Amino acid sequence: MVRSKNRSLPALDGMLLVVMLMAGLAALLSLLDTVTSKTVADLTIGLTDPQLGASLPQSVVLDGADAVVSVRTGLGYRLAWWFTGPAASLLAVAGAYILREIVRTARDGDPFDAPNVRRLRILGGLTVGFFVLTVAQSFVGFAIQADLDLDEVSATLSFLPVVAAVVFFALAEIWQRGVDMRDDQQLTV
Repeated sequence: MVRSKNRSLPALDGMLLVVMLMAGLAALLSLLDTVTSKTVADLTIGLTDPQLGASLPQSVVLDGADAVVSVRTGLGYRLAWWFTGPAASLLAVAGAYILREIVRTARDGDPFDAPNVRRLRILGGLTVGFFVLTVAQSFVGFAIQADLDLDEVSATLSFLPVVAAVVFFALAEIWQRGVDMRDDQQLTV
């Protein structure tokens, strides 16, 4: 019986390439925006009604009625904001590249090999790193808000990257078991 090649693997390979390009472009644009505008862009701060009625510093630009989208701030804040945002994007590029390598091995024949186990473990580590960077970016945002004397600051934190990391580490162990079983089978033949 001849196994047919999975037709979705080349499409998945192409989609991962697009994700890599988009995340890399996002990192570059974030860096350029931070450097050229001397602001921290895309910082969303929920403001309460009393804060909206109060006079806000001139460095704060409001979008609509309740979100700060651009804050003119010092170099330290901008560097911290720049590092955490684009660094997370670069981790996403690296993760997409590693996932693409796993897909390519599946497309080429046997995905159950030792390098893919290592790749899955690295992917889990990158996902944890992504989560740490997003948490760090939240703390930078809190520091900027405190510097602006804005009270009642809230933030949402997604633990989805942590769940994804656990899934990648679990898949690595399952993959390792598949590699071990294949190696045992080849020895008995």
